[in-house]
Amino acid sequence: DEIRGTPMSYRDFIFVGSYDTNLWALNVSSGAFVWKYATHGGIAASPAIDEANRLLLIGSEDNSFYALDYRTGKLNWSYATQDKIRSTASVATQLDAVFFGSDDGHLYALATASGRFLWKYQIGESIRTRPYVSNEVVIVGSESGEIFGITLDGKRKWSYRSRRSVTSSPFVDADGICYIGSSDHFIYALDANSGYSSWRFRTNGPVISSPTGQNDLLYCASTDGCVYAIQTRTAKEKWKFVTDKPIVSSPVLHQGEIFIGSTDEYFYCLDAITGKEKWRFKAGGPITGSPHILNDLIVFGSLDKSLYALPLVT
Repeated sequence: DEIRGTPMSYRDFIFVGSYDTNLWALNVSSGAFVWKYATHGGIAASPAIDEANRLLLIGSEDNSFYALDYRTGKLNWSYATQDKIRSTASVATQLDAVFFGSDDGHLYALATASGRFLWKYQIGESIRTRPYVSNEVVIVGSESGEIFGITLDGKRKWSYRSRRSVTSSPFVDADGICYIGSSDHFIYALDANSGYSSWRFRTNGPVISSPTGQNDLLYCASTDGCVYAIQTRTAKEKWKFVTDKPIVSSPVLHQGEIFIGSTDEYFYCLDAITGKEKWRFKAGGPITGSPHILNDLIVFGSLDKSLYALPLVT
């Protein structure tokens, strides 16, 4: 069935969730089937790994959050929320905690090893972003348009309101600036510690895509069909690359190249400095999930029910 999320890999495995309700584990080298775990709902989230406890962590639209042994797919523990989980989890190894949002309007913190409830923070609207976790704060966006900074013990530190829903996940750079997109067409630059807004950059469509960046350049895509490179010091556009359909996938930066899929069914490789197209690959359906770099391969899913692995051509 459809693969809407982002695959991820660990050791000899590649993991991906599907709308056939299964979480699939495949062999990294061959793509051969290893195991699958059936939930009771579609899987829109992407898997997260807790190396210390050898766990694969993922939420499902059956309202539950699962911790599986990544080697066998055997259930270690599960936790039930009150609504669908479309938020990808973030593991904080130093805290032995996992953080994720639910459509029930709460941000959850659970003990990774046992699934023990630590706390939940009521935001009131669906949380579909992947939380950013530092040693001081957890940052999430919500469907209300608010972006929250929550302390590690579950108290509100700050909030910032955009004008439409926030599905984009936060990216925080080395200077402690949080970049996040909103359906109000803007990409925001906020201080991760205080929520203070430095600047905002306007695109011509809702921003579902999550930003990434390096060396004073921020990369993000918009449903206006464009990939943008923004100079973080000035909030000025360095380049933009235009595709034929909306982009909801997030860019991945690797060795001076940007990789991203579009709902125009093409997967693109762009030069990160100039924005020039290096190559494109035609999939059999729209690409909504983000790519994953795996050794010398780039892996992504498509709504054509396929998982693709392409060689990283330099």
